[in-house]
Amino acid sequence: MRIGLSTRRVCPRVVSQTRVALAVCFLLLLALCPPSAAFADDGANGDTVDVAGTLKKWHPITVSFTGPYASETDVSPNPFLDYRLQVKFTGPSGQTYNVPGFFDGNGSGGSAGDLWRVRFSPDEAGTWSY
Repeated sequence: MRIGLSTRRVCPRVVSQTRVALAVCFLLLLALCPPSAAFADDGANGDTVDVAGTLKKWHPITVSFTGPYASETDVSPNPFLDYRLQVKFTGPSGQTYNVPGFFDGNGSGGSAGDLWRVRFSPDEAGTWSY
């Protein structure tokens, strides 16, 4: 995933207008190309990726993956002990964050499913990848 936002040091009014213009452009981009379609993988293995949340500095995003089907009561393999989801986010300045993900059942409170998620809040405006 690559997300681009930028700001420059100029007068606050220009920065505010620039941010509004970028936000409007980004919303139009999302409307024309929703994250679930824009960030899905090639589908070769049936897995998909969905990005949800406000794409702004310090606003949390949730990246959802389809993964192995499991139940929270499974003994072997146990989705909490025997699987690990680790996502590496790389920021515009090259900083990296390794963020652990979690098993989320069916995503609606169900105890069984194939939904795995990670939540992350970017600390810098710019292009991020994972």
